[in-house]
Amino acid sequence: LGKRAPPKVPKPTWHAPWKLKSVISGHLGWVRCLAFEPGNQWFVTGGTDRTIKVWDLAKCSTGSPDGLKLTLTGHISAVRGLAVSPRTTY
Repeated sequence: LGKRAPPKVPKPTWHAPWKLKSVISGHLGWVRCLAFEPGNQWFVTGGTDRTIKVWDLAKCSTGSPDGLKLTLTGHISAVRGLAVSPRTTY
């Protein structure tokens, strides 16, 4: 019996036209959901650490460490869905 040739993996020729601009950190677990405010001033994230975090989009996009505006706690399980209403401030 002869040896098998390893399978050929195709090399992608397309590369994404965007680059990573900044990384924000604050959750202690995985981020499971994300929602943007209709005016694009802030966004919210929900994670497996059972918190919802409200972020300032302008500060986070520049890489500023003070982009976190608010942390909402008290959920009994991981946050798996978010929606932002255009009629509220948070």
